[in-house]
Amino acid sequence: MPLLGSLHEGGEYTLVQGIPVLNIGRADLGTKKNRFAWGLSDLPPILGMPVQNPTNITEGKFEVEKSKVECLMRLLGYSNFATSNPNLEQETGVDVAVECDGRRIGFQVTDFHSDESAGSSRKGSELRRQESEKVKNGLPAPTFVNLDPIPGLVQRIKDKSKKRWSKRDFPEMNLLIAASVLQLPGVASTFMWSPKVDLSKLNSQLSSLLAGCDYFAVYLYNMMQGHVHRWTKAAGWENVV
Repeated sequence: MPLLGSLHEGGEYTLVQGIPVLNIGRADLGTKKNRFAWGLSDLPPILGMPVQNPTNITEGKFEVEKSKVECLMRLLGYSNFATSNPNLEQETGVDVAVECDGRRIGFQVTDFHSDESAGSSRKGSELRRQESEKVKNGLPAPTFVNLDPIPGLVQRIKDKSKKRWSKRDFPEMNLLIAASVLQLPGVASTFMWSPKVDLSKLNSQLSSLLAGCDYFAVYLYNMMQGHVHRWTKAAGWENVV
């Protein structure tokens, strides 16, 4: 019987979210190393949650952002829509255009990072940079996560509030903040724990910041857990999925 099969049959494994993870001892690695196939796991080193194939990191910026918008639209219950790249001829200030129910909707797309804050010494996410480097070298991704989502959200909103676009061409413009992105690199650095997302805190600490922006709506989309929070000027923050 093959070695992996014998380990499984002997009960030498641990269930991680229903998936058997074999417990391979040092002796097996030393004496039978030619019987193992090495490669990147499809399970990130945190939480044992499945992610997309790592080859997705080679996709272009638009393809990645389009995928996030399409996932959000389907989760919100839309099925008859089409996405397109509005920047083929010139920069429009819009990342993804959506045709839906006779409306043309624009999306700005950005990723949440738990370590971003006003006090950061460098622009962007240091955690994302570390994760990208470790994934490139085949090493485990960093596991530090700031469970308070507010500082990171403040930075994303401030950054994207500077964007400008044609209100004539895109009267309905949305901001999509993607968290817990199911893609390498990004699983660790974009991780957000949904129970820590408190609607009262979102409204008290973010609504004043959003009141002066031109977005029709802001979506906070936790891709791993399938949760969506939405902000509009009329209703404030609310849980929609």
